[in-house]
Amino acid sequence: MSSRSAFQSQPFKALYVTYVLATTYFVAVPLWYLQYAIFGTKRPNWTIAEQVKINTLKRLQLILEHCRIALDIRNPAKEVKEDSLKESSFVWLKAPRKELIKGAIDHPVHKPLAKIAGFSWPKGAQLGQKDGKVMLFLHGGGYYVLHAGEKSPTSDLVRKTLQYSTTVKSGLSVEYRTLYYGGFPSQVQDAFAGYAHLVDTLGIDPKRIVVAGDSAGGHLALTLIRYLKDSQALPQPGKLLLFSPWSNMDIPNEERPNLDYDYLRLSGLYYTPDIYQNNHDKRNKSLPAADPYCSPTSVRCPTSPELFSGFPKTFIHYGECETLANDAQELKKRMVIAGVDVTIYEEKDAIHDSLTLDWFRIPHQRLAWSKICDWLDA
Repeated sequence: MSSRSAFQSQPFKALYVTYVLATTYFVAVPLWYLQYAIFGTKRPNWTIAEQVKINTLKRLQLILEHCRIALDIRNPAKEVKEDSLKESSFVWLKAPRKELIKGAIDHPVHKPLAKIAGFSWPKGAQLGQKDGKVMLFLHGGGYYVLHAGEKSPTSDLVRKTLQYSTTVKSGLSVEYRTLYYGGFPSQVQDAFAGYAHLVDTLGIDPKRIVVAGDSAGGHLALTLIRYLKDSQALPQPGKLLLFSPWSNMDIPNEERPNLDYDYLRLSGLYYTPDIYQNNHDKRNKSLPAADPYCSPTSVRCPTSPELFSGFPKTFIHYGECETLANDAQELKKRMVIAGVDVTIYEEKDAIHDSLTLDWFRIPHQRLAWSKICDWLDA
């Protein structure tokens, strides 16, 4: 039995998790504080506390990597009690009309669910009833962890958009299926269900909609827009907002930049093979890693004006020190070739998905939010 498979079963999983947690908090953290107090942090503008937290996040990802723990996920077909929600309201999103499911997301095995969970922001408000824009939000987490609820760290992106923007008045977070509940194209079907709920069910003008996502949610947002472009099932939204988007699965983790700075690990243990090939289901038709639905910025995905033609106005936020920096930069380059109106903002010294971290370089986050909301409100 390999070490990886051993760590995925008990009692080895519990022993490994205990080992990593104990050695991190009782050994590594004190040593890191001492090290950076003497020699300084890896980036001059980082505080010692920020550096230690980055190191801790990176080390704790070993648990996800080796034990394949689906951390903080939710069943998308399960209702959430309304009294447990303080900032949002639970809403069921029904499957889109059958004739809208075609092409890349019409799958022989993975079918749209009859209904999936969603969360409407702010609590008690009717989606799209107020003047202004509506955000459709798709959370990050590598398609493997986290959820769409208000207690998920990525939901801070919805919260702050509603707080800082003068034109975005409401939002819908989609509880799409993570890998625990289904492989490709389940996630795209669910994202499309959220979009169809706004456009086809509620009758909201697509021009008022901002599709947004962070990390893997940014990847899913790109995939949703591509499906709308290819299928013509529904009109495109008015804007696309991407936070640290993951746009290239066709590259080994060790070839990515900023590995010494960022906490994010894309080791491949639960990424592309599970999402697009689903090794547990031999009937699943797989996509090559260089397919535009999978990796539109891969060197093996030909660059052409057609690749992103028809995409809406786009804003890309990413960190100077994150492992997905090249994904963001190449995405902007290819969108420009396609004639997309794209704005990109590189946050200095920032790591992956920095706007979801309430302890990281707050003054710089405020500047980033001002740039984002200026674009949203224009």
